[in-house]
Amino acid sequence: GSENGYLAIGFSHPEYLISLGSYPHYNLIIWNWRSGKQVYSVDTPIHDLENQIIRISTSKPQFTAQLGKDSGRLLIWSLNPNPGFSTYERVSLPKRAIPVHMDWSPHQEDPLLAVVDEFGHVYLSNKNASEITRIIFSQRCATCLDYEIPA
Repeated sequence: GSENGYLAIGFSHPEYLISLGSYPHYNLIIWNWRSGKQVYSVDTPIHDLENQIIRISTSKPQFTAQLGKDSGRLLIWSLNPNPGFSTYERVSLPKRAIPVHMDWSPHQEDPLLAVVDEFGHVYLSNKNASEITRIIFSQRCATCLDYEIPA
């Protein structure tokens, strides 16, 4: 478990609960929610003390997005409790935009992560964070002229 409680939780298919532990390890933990047993754990590189969120895709395989709202770091995790391995990709928005929220699309075959930046622009990232496209251009920020208007 986590020594100092949990920052976020979410259900995962078929009978897992994924939790994000707090200080000092900030670990993602996969639990079997039926038995209450811990199945897998990995320490994460995002160490924001309180403001972190996770979102779990509904796709197969599933992906977990982790956002540190203080640091602006966003990761997409591929977690596999059997045999027990994990990898992650860092999501870097164009022009060093800082992500503030995210959520997965309901697509089963090709999940997309929607990301909102500090100015209200919306981006889509594929599951590998290799293709990131701004799809909504916010008109509410004073610095929007620094951004290109999408075609």
